[in-house]
Amino acid sequence: MRLSKILLSLAITWSWGLGKVCSWVQVNRLGRNRHTRIGFQEPLSEIEPEEPLYSNNVRVRDPTYREVTLVADTIMRCFYAESQAPAKQLHRLGEINRMQQNFPYDREKHRMFVAAAKNDSTGRDEKIVAFCDIDARKPNQNTMYRYNPRPYLSDLCVDPDFQRRGIAQMLVKACEDFCRELDLDEVFIRVERTNKAALAMYTKLGYKEHSHPDDDSEKVMLLRKDLLESGENAVDNKEATKINATVI
Repeated sequence: MRLSKILLSLAITWSWGLGKVCSWVQVNRLGRNRHTRIGFQEPLSEIEPEEPLYSNNVRVRDPTYREVTLVADTIMRCFYAESQAPAKQLHRLGEINRMQQNFPYDREKHRMFVAAAKNDSTGRDEKIVAFCDIDARKPNQNTMYRYNPRPYLSDLCVDPDFQRRGIAQMLVKACEDFCRELDLDEVFIRVERTNKAALAMYTKLGYKEHSHPDDDSEKVMLLRKDLLESGENAVDNKEATKINATVI
């Protein structure tokens, strides 16, 4: 009886500690900012797959729930490469927890996209090398920001070994096409002002700085793209741009 009470106490302590770590990770992100809405819905048994986007043996598609750990590992390679144990393990647990809680089961107004490198010999996905999140839902909880624009693109990251291949632009285009499917005419993203490479890419893609009340420190800037004004890759047939995959 005493042993069972000790084990129960340890389990409760571990659960509480993990929750604190996950909350800390969500707030103290290295160079990234996002808003998440935590909620759970029963997963759909399957969604009819359609043709993904391909470029240089990489395709952009929706991840499955079973791949959230692989997505978290991709984020770790991009943003926590210099982190050391035991903090690195805690960051990884926090990322896995965040991916699981925020996974878009219905994908009506919220999507996650991954870029998967293909094996030339088998034609199968070899490795998830990039990730991003696009959220068009109305915020329903307090966040670290006073201004919560939607639709909001976040978590854009590409594995260092696969950078400079146009993969980031493929993911951004997938997010923009998703917004057009919802008849939305704009998209937002936050970027650190010191991230010159990202700013150059977004400027090239038509994003412009958008004033907002949260940029007090002048470290982070909000970018906005007018999807109607740009007219780039406009979608006349919405069905032609859907990027679906089976949800397991």
